[in-house]
Amino acid sequence: MKNITIIRIGGMYQLICAVVHVVMPGMFGWYAILQQLKGHERSLIMQPLYIMNWCMVLLWAVLGILFLKDADEIENTTLGKTILGLMVCFWLIRIFILQPYYIGYADPISWQMVPFFAIGLILNAIPLVRIMRKK
Repeated sequence: MKNITIIRIGGMYQLICAVVHVVMPGMFGWYAILQQLKGHERSLIMQPLYIMNWCMVLLWAVLGILFLKDADEIENTTLGKTILGLMVCFWLIRIFILQPYYIGYADPISWQMVPFFAIGLILNAIPLVRIMRKK
């Protein structure tokens, strides 16, 4: 499979990540959980949590569109290689540092999330490694 194809699949994957973040508060029952907190505590956590989540939606959407629309630029420019490299770093940190630190691997949902994250890592790592080998 060509790098551009994998990059575009990665773009679709990132759009899926955006959709997941749209539905995530409902999936995990954030509102009900946050309602259990006292007013001041709730306001300190609830608004930043929702803002951060919507920022992730926007980031995933931007990256998804960029990877779909400009896959050839991602493959053939220094900026594109940097973006791929940063995405690989993002997924490595997400899987091997953030996941175990904040959720741990004892929780069964953690083991359901890791393969989903690994797909993101693979879709960015394969074209990056291939591009770097050409040089």
